[in-house]
Amino acid sequence: FQKDVISQSSFEAVSVQFWKISNRALEILDKSKFLAPILEHCGVDLGEIDIDHLAFSYWESIGKRTPDVILRAKSILISIENKLGSSVDTWQLVEEYEDGMKLQRNFWLIAITAHYVELSQVEEAKSMLREKGYKDPSIKWINWQQIYAILRINAKSGNATEQKLIGDLLSLL
Repeated sequence: FQKDVISQSSFEAVSVQFWKISNRALEILDKSKFLAPILEHCGVDLGEIDIDHLAFSYWESIGKRTPDVILRAKSILISIENKLGSSVDTWQLVEEYEDGMKLQRNFWLIAITAHYVELSQVEEAKSMLREKGYKDPSIKWINWQQIYAILRINAKSGNATEQKLIGDLLSLL
């Protein structure tokens, strides 16, 4: 049991480290080439949002819950839950979504897991939120394999610096 807890903590630390390094790399990288495709793959409507003005924060409490990563701009708030070794908690998603909606009507919650198919907890959370009156909850799921593929494909069209940085990020996954 203790080994499982240590492994879970290690996996979550690696995923948060990935986002922290990504944030630093995105200061150099073209966000429209490397961040936007991941968000768009998740169904996030970036619309008129200037992707270069998204601010990153980590483990910032937004109410009852503390998401792993928050991306925000004036007209959008995106909360990201990294789940590599741990399971997705339906109630966590519900509470985090409700908290996010109190802060920004254009709120998106993205759950990232290592699973190959979307977890039932994501759909359960959406269903619970619909019962609470949310018309179409913006809770999305993506796995680390999809993120890896998106970054790898887009790195091919990058310059030498972008290719090196993306290569370093991918080595974490």
